[in-house]
Amino acid sequence: MLLTHILNLVVKVILRQFDVPKAKADKALDVASQALVDLAGDIEMEEAIMDKRDDDEEDDDDDNGEEGSID
Repeated sequence: MLLTHILNLVVKVILRQFDVPKAKADKALDVASQALVDLAGDIEMEEAIMDKRDDDEEDDDDDNGEEGSID
């Protein structure tokens, strides 16, 4: 029982090293949020462009002059 209690205390001390101080928590969250926004960028625009390109390629494949044939 005592060993479990000591182990618990040791784990808490180790994990506390990774805690963000409360004063910096909001700033860290803002920085992380901005980083995610920067990474995402114009993902919806890029996705629409890729969808259009895929649709165009499918249309080109359909117009190969061999209707009803299977490759």
